[in-house]
Amino acid sequence: QPPMPEFPPPPPSLPPASSSDLGKHHVTMQLSTYAVDSMAFVYYNRGLLQYLVTPKDLDGFGFLLNTDTFVSAAPGLSKWPNTNMTINAMVADLPSGAAKFDNNELEIAVPAMYAFSVSSSAGPIPVFNLTGPVVAGAALSVSQTKDGQVLHGKFTNATCSPLAVNSTTIGPVDFTAISDVIGFVLDVIIPIANTAFAGGMPLPSFEGATATNTSIETKNDVCTVSSNVNYKP
Repeated sequence: QPPMPEFPPPPPSLPPASSSDLGKHHVTMQLSTYAVDSMAFVYYNRGLLQYLVTPKDLDGFGFLLNTDTFVSAAPGLSKWPNTNMTINAMVADLPSGAAKFDNNELEIAVPAMYAFSVSSSAGPIPVFNLTGPVVAGAALSVSQTKDGQVLHGKFTNATCSPLAVNSTTIGPVDFTAISDVIGFVLDVIIPIANTAFAGGMPLPSFEGATATNTSIETKNDVCTVSSNVNYKP
């Protein structure tokens, strides 16, 4: 396996502490978006920022992922009548500088690709790819564990617009007529992403300390976590 490329941007300097909670708590910690961008970089280079959507994934939305559903928008699919399809949803490019902290949320913006294929006994047949920017928002919270505090981000929403046809092997594709399926795809991926990142990001702690009255504030792409501390040696 080739060595992983070096993460491009250097870690940013944290701005002067300006949280409204300063002086009201025993401990204040600040986290820049660099940690999130670094994690995304590792996941991307390990090929983990992708998910293969199958017909079963979309059954719950009442959506049939097969050629008959898309044939009016992509007439070339008539070659495979009433045949199942798959969509490989993936981050299309290195998500450097993708994260922002704002309004007590973590926002991530990445370029995405959706590779549509027709299922066959010989394997998937690539037919067309759609691309577009995905913007996802995650609510931030802090939990207390026996080992200390953990910062969590739970994705609550995601959008992808505008869409465009990146490539096609079957002739014209009217992506505007099939854009609804991308919303369903994102609805499938959000809970999967939340499960994958359920462990959260451990915050610095020390033995015997229990944090209380914790608050979170985001400003200027910095997440500030402030807590009171009960210490039992």
